[in-house]
Amino acid sequence: MRAQFADLGSLIKAGLYRTGVQGAVKEKMALALWPEVVGKKTASVTRVERINQGTLFVTCRDSMWAQELHFLVPVIRKKINEKLGSNVIKEIRVSGRGFRKGESGETMAEQPVERKKKMPNLSKQEVETIESAAMEKIEDPDLAAKVVKALEAARKLRKSLE
Repeated sequence: MRAQFADLGSLIKAGLYRTGVQGAVKEKMALALWPEVVGKKTASVTRVERINQGTLFVTCRDSMWAQELHFLVPVIRKKINEKLGSNVIKEIRVSGRGFRKGESGETMAEQPVERKKKMPNLSKQEVETIESAAMEKIEDPDLAAKVVKALEAARKLRKSLE
């Protein structure tokens, strides 16, 4: 019975080789091997985007991780190719652009800070209300100006979340 499975495996490999799909299968295997090769911690802050003609594209949570990973690229490439049994990965390109919200398996605390969104403008009435309230209650003009700025920022943030 075992000999039949060995023969079936050989037939599948031969079929993949004949159809030219073998390379694509090994490339997909490289994607699956990423967490095993780089480890749990690194895998949690990286995401393998795609593989194209032997180039593996990886996105890191931030530029610090990308820089760290960049130094390890030759070692990682060698380990993946050893596990695949052939030189499938020719190059690894690392990006530190971060993940968009919900793109990774991270918790919210682990996700990168989102790039600044354009904050909404306040209406003239909102600005006047904030300024009059601050100036009325705070005698020190410097302190009042700082409080106005803080209140305007808080109001803009609230409006952006609405």
